[in-house]
Amino acid sequence: MDNTSIIRAVIFALVNLLWFLEILLFIRAIISWIPDVENNKLSQLVIKFTEPLLIPFRELVSRSAIGEGFFLDISFIVVLLVLEMARRFLEGLNI
Repeated sequence: MDNTSIIRAVIFALVNLLWFLEILLFIRAIISWIPDVENNKLSQLVIKFTEPLLIPFRELVSRSAIGEGFFLDISFIVVLLVLEMARRFLEGLNI
């Protein structure tokens, strides 16, 4: 296997990982809208995987002028945008 094939395989894996994380974030958003679902084991697993992604962005947004005094947690949207941009960048590489 040559280096190009290895790089393509790594990019393919990263693209799929980013896509999977986006799906988990959407599931987390749905979970947050449904009362009493957060105690479910599957919900706890989704939260466990997505919370490390959200924490740094939540802190960044809360310190920014946009997040100051804002009652809605927009870190979710910021994380989705970053993941989507990274995924599209990787998909656009011509290797």
